[in-house]
Amino acid sequence: MPAWLKVVMTVVFAAASIGLASPAVAKTCDGKKVPCKIGDTGPGGGIVFYDAGSRQTWGRYLEAPGKVKGKQRGGPGASWANAEWSWCLEGQPGYAAVLPTGSDIGMGRENTRIIIEACGDDTAAGIAAAYRGGGKDDWFLPSTKELWALYWQRNVVGGLGTAGYWTSSQAVGLYREVSAIGISFVWHEINDYRKEWDLRVRPVRAF
Repeated sequence: MPAWLKVVMTVVFAAASIGLASPAVAKTCDGKKVPCKIGDTGPGGGIVFYDAGSRQTWGRYLEAPGKVKGKQRGGPGASWANAEWSWCLEGQPGYAAVLPTGSDIGMGRENTRIIIEACGDDTAAGIAAAYRGGGKDDWFLPSTKELWALYWQRNVVGGLGTAGYWTSSQAVGLYREVSAIGISFVWHEINDYRKEWDLRVRPVRAF
């Protein structure tokens, strides 16, 4: 595992471990008139799993849907299973290419835009962006640090399977042109996966 990923795991674990909330005391919040706590229901109908502590350029809070109802890949509540990152078709801008994605919190939305622009809507990023929880149209595929923060609050959010989930961050190591980063919810690790592999998707939203 690259050294920077070990630093990410340590830093995000420390941040995400502060103020764990119980779903039993959850309330609905908007982050403006009503401040949010971890475990509250956000304006998009998701569960708040990250609080930056103050307003950032991208917002302050991150929310993710719990057990998803409705029609998506893998059936109700299956987290849009079996989605590629994607490999892209030969001739598309993202085919076997290193896309300029980032890993930090606050980068997921722009990463998602970049992936869709390069590879189209039939990708993990496109599936995440198509989610309309709470009537909001600004959901996205989380960056590495965003998904790692969600991983540490997985019991608060709920509805997450014990499988690998895609981030919107392309791999930075060897073979990075054909790999992207995913997090194994089984082995508790951040790993590089081939872009054409099927991993699960869980959209998130910043506000």
